[in-house]
Amino acid sequence: ENPELLYEVHRTAGRVAELLREFGVDEVVEGIGRTGVVGVIRGKTDTSGRVIGLRADMDALPIEEATNLPYRSTVPGKMHACGHDMHVAALLGAAGAMAAHQEAWSGTFIALFQPAEETACGAQAMVDDGLTQRADEGTGVGVGVTDVAQLLLESVKRDRTEVKLGGRFLGPRPTLAEPEPEPEPEPPPLPPP
Repeated sequence: ENPELLYEVHRTAGRVAELLREFGVDEVVEGIGRTGVVGVIRGKTDTSGRVIGLRADMDALPIEEATNLPYRSTVPGKMHACGHDMHVAALLGAAGAMAAHQEAWSGTFIALFQPAEETACGAQAMVDDGLTQRADEGTGVGVGVTDVAQLLLESVKRDRTEVKLGGRFLGPRPTLAEPEPEPEPEPPPLPPP
């Protein structure tokens, strides 16, 4: 109902940070990539050493919403035409569930709330603020996969970060759903004739 554009997602980012704290997230970092928010949740143990990130975009589009839906935009000239409000809600739900069940998993989960996805700048701004030092792997949350989304997520795969998008892997590491395969054993050498 209250969409915001690009980096001007102050209300949204503030509410995201507030909810993450209410969920009991271990660490909430505001202002990464200017107005992005990062929530860090640690599992019961860190025996795996894995750090996994999920990303959702927060910004809206400068479009007048012409619907009569009860949840339509209340801000003239702005709407969530790409579903970013749903992305934020879904990732908040995931973060809340991960925080509520920390005893059931090992490693670290990072919820990344990105500004300025619509101009292809927000992901890079988060990377420039140190995002890749926080996660080993990352996956974007979305209702549809586009070339623009792939480009944005690829900018996060620098250093050690891997991105899975639409079932395709854009990095050197497997995801949790697809463990690294065991190497094939070398066959014994053939005896000399």
